Amino acid sequence: MKKNYIIILYIILAICVILFVVSYFLKNRLPNTSQIESSLSQEPIQSDINGAEVIINEEKGVKYQIQPLYNYELWGLIVSQNDNEVWCNDNTGSCGRWQGL
Repeated sequence: MKKNYIIILYIILAICVILFVVSYFLKNRLPNTSQIESSLSQEPIQSDINGAEVIINEEKGVKYQIQPLYNYELWGLIVSQNDNEVWCNDNTGSCGRWQGL
């Protein structure tokens, strides 16, 4: 019975090692431009707003009145950066580098 657990553990370990090696070589791979949706390269559309509602906001004792003038339609591709050398990964770099044990 114990021997079966050891075999299962070795299989799991082998799978993890294979996944690690594959992911290491694919980590900097970006998609081809043909794989990116072509509508994402459209220019933004700006249109006038007639009779828009005034937005009133108070922040730290100061009252702001915002009058929207235009409406926008935007397209874009969301990208992110992941630095595994930073232990908290908040993309500011303020958390410190991993030093190991």
